[in-house]
Amino acid sequence: MNDSPAILAYIASALFVILTVIHTVKKGKDVQKTFLSTSFFLVTLVEFFMGRMLSSRTPAGVMLNFKLSSAFAIVFPAFSMPFALALSKRNYREIYEKFLAWIAIGIAATAIAAVLAPAGIFLSEIHFTDSGRFWGISFTQGGKIFLVYLILANIFIMFFLENAYKAASVPGKVTLKYPLLGIVSASIINIVILSRALALSVMDFTSIAIESAGFIILAVSLLYATVRYGIFETHLYIGREAATSAITVTISALYLLALGIISVFARALNLPFDRLTGTVLGLFAVFLLVAVLVSGRAKRRLKQFVNENFYPASYNYRREWRRYSELMASSTEVEELISNVISSLCDTMFAKRGLIWVDVEGGKSDSYGFDHIEISRDDATAIIGLNEGKVLRTTKQRGVSFIKRKKGSADAPSAEVLERFDWIRIVAFIGRSGQPLGFIALGDKHINSNYTSEDSDFLATIADETSLALENLLFEERIIESRQMESFNRFASFVIHDLKNTVGMLSLLIENAWEHIGEPEFQKDAVET
Repeated sequence: MNDSPAILAYIASALFVILTVIHTVKKGKDVQKTFLSTSFFLVTLVEFFMGRMLSSRTPAGVMLNFKLSSAFAIVFPAFSMPFALALSKRNYREIYEKFLAWIAIGIAATAIAAVLAPAGIFLSEIHFTDSGRFWGISFTQGGKIFLVYLILANIFIMFFLENAYKAASVPGKVTLKYPLLGIVSASIINIVILSRALALSVMDFTSIAIESAGFIILAVSLLYATVRYGIFETHLYIGREAATSAITVTISALYLLALGIISVFARALNLPFDRLTGTVLGLFAVFLLVAVLVSGRAKRRLKQFVNENFYPASYNYRREWRRYSELMASSTEVEELISNVISSLCDTMFAKRGLIWVDVEGGKSDSYGFDHIEISRDDATAIIGLNEGKVLRTTKQRGVSFIKRKKGSADAPSAEVLERFDWIRIVAFIGRSGQPLGFIALGDKHINSNYTSEDSDFLATIADETSLALENLLFEERIIESRQMESFNRFASFVIHDLKNTVGMLSLLIENAWEHIGEPEFQKDAVET
């Protein structure tokens, strides 16, 4: 036996230190970032003290480090669950305000429990090898309650993030894709390890090492998403149609049910528990496979998933047309439309980078695969100048020949513009009747393949759809403005009519005052008027 389990725990702790620092020092103060950074810091402490526990050679050292690691693990859901619940919601500040009291109570209760709890509240026995190294721990009933708490926290975090991903916009889905993969992987590992410890009442050093490896996977996916997409810097929001999904809760419940049933039969029949995890996972996998084979709908979805994600060369873009039509129809603002279009296009066509620009209100743009890119009207004019009456234009090799103009041309782009946009490989122009209103530009593909005629047809179709959607949005804005003007005119007419009646009454009052100013009754009526 060596110190590999402790090293894995320390590596996980170091990676989460880096995540904590990155998201703490970034510019801007936001309650979501505070909750996220705090969650990362708590995982750092959990893994650090878990590594110290694995390195301990005495029962007192194991007990102390386990208590400290458990205390921070109990506090972790108080920050991570509200973050997952509020992610991608416009009213996230209100959600956090509702949880502040609960978080304060949780932290205070945990601190008191960590200080006052007796040493054996969680652990009944600590195991060492013959050489004096840490081997494992046995749990009491209190320890099993602690394991159940951690399992439920993992399930709820996955449930909240599942619905956040489902309800997020297209840029939000692209941003959350890799973090969600890491979170799901780490949560599955945690649930399997914790449920095994719950069934056997024992957790050995191998299980703890596997759990630390799950946190390393999570940290790597978060670091990659932070560098690649600027994770959680992207504005996420819930779309018009947001239905709650409970896939993670259902699968977790079925797994725990299978674990419980097998544990009961194993104890009743005095069967060995040394292969409990493999048996449960095997039977659960068989159950899912049978469910897929029996359900035609599930079989079709599995086949579609395999074809779309593992056979990109044979992917049929025509299947995406309806989805893009619904996506564009659901966009209520120009910014939302262009953001959805470029993110979804790059994700569908495996493009590394993309840029969209439309000539609306001085020019609006959005990008994919860039940390930040500025495009001026002159830059946009240079790219639109490639149109020459064609919907599409494919560039030559990897040079900048696509943007070169004839010598002496007044609108020839500068060398700086040529260098900035030499990544463009294909351009689709947005507009109708030969008048470009913007463009969609894509770079190289992730799979290192060239754009095909099918790509060109699909991109041209999306450019036409975007043009129609853009015109509809602008038309809707004009309708809203005309209705506002109509309402204002009606209100103004009412005010003018009321003023006219008032002036008429005052005029009649003045005329009558010449004759009846001295009469008390007239004076009373005049004051009331």
